[in-house]
Amino acid sequence: MDSKYNTIINLKMASFEGEKEIYTFFKRIYKKSIKKTVTTDLKEEYRKPIDKLMMDHQFCQFNLQQKINRDLKKFIKENNLNENEINKLYQQKKRINLIIYAQTIKNARKILEDILNNKKKLL
Repeated sequence: MDSKYNTIINLKMASFEGEKEIYTFFKRIYKKSIKKTVTTDLKEEYRKPIDKLMMDHQFCQFNLQQKINRDLKKFIKENNLNENEINKLYQQKKRINLIIYAQTIKNARKILEDILNNKKKLL
């Protein structure tokens, strides 16, 4: 969504598929915009065009959360985990959510460092 003009851009992007088309679209938007930041879903084809244009990029928290949930459910099903193992996974998910929704990068880094420093205890 373009916050300046309160315009939904996603609908215009929906028909684009490849990196070339995405690059062309973002380049056109980039020239007209003062802000050089974009928030997207998790579509992999966005990465290279956004990097090439050196735009700041972040993933939509909602889409990221949905992917984490889908991946966890799939992992649990494929690995036939017991209740204890499932509980450990969901505890980690809660900690990951704290990173996703952290108010500052400093807080997010602190949580991540804590997770990494204590990973042996969690396995």
